[in-house]
Amino acid sequence: DAVENVNNKEKYISLYPNPAGEDLYFKTDLKNIKKVKIIDGFGQVVLFEKYKTKLDIRKLVQGSYFVLFYGDKHTLIETHKFLKH
Repeated sequence: DAVENVNNKEKYISLYPNPAGEDLYFKTDLKNIKKVKIIDGFGQVVLFEKYKTKLDIRKLVQGSYFVLFYGDKHTLIETHKFLKH
């Protein structure tokens, strides 16, 4: 499984490819995802925008990142880790 399970709970969102180069894709049956946030290894928010199934990550430097998915009222739904190459 290419997705690292950060919080050891069942995942409802798939993230691929991992490691990723130019684009990061998400697949889910959930309908309540509103925002996606990407945080770098230093804890800095490098991207925070409306959820969509494809994100352009070309501007990110090589390294490890966390992706946080938010629902209604900024509720955290799930967290994933990915590598940018």
